[in-house]
Amino acid sequence: MKKDTLLKKLAAQAQKIEKVTDEVLRTALQDVHTQCCAWTDLPWTEISRPVVQKINELGAQGKQLLEKEKQGQLSEEERATLMTLREIYRVYYWFYLMVAPTAKRANREKRRRPRYRSSSLEDNQRQAS
Repeated sequence: MKKDTLLKKLAAQAQKIEKVTDEVLRTALQDVHTQCCAWTDLPWTEISRPVVQKINELGAQGKQLLEKEKQGQLSEEERATLMTLREIYRVYYWFYLMVAPTAKRANREKRRRPRYRSSSLEDNQRQAS
């Protein structure tokens, strides 16, 4: 995927976010969208790392709230937080699904490139002389 295509998909996602009626949720999703847009400045080989880290952090936060929900100890404020976390998670996961194939391909290509050290080149030149 080209970065231009990714940015167009993010623009479409921003339009969906603008339609969210809950102001707190909309603000949180706009922040997530801004973060995703910032990550598009990273090279493809690095773009998925912060997304995966954020997804894992959200998963840990959500897990704690889900445990409280199972026990029936979730307050209304925590319930609202859990719902917001779910929606934020969905956006980050969507972004990950958009970037992961290209990021993986870029990392494979990076590993395949030959790596020459200057000392190896000098050694080869001396042997050729």
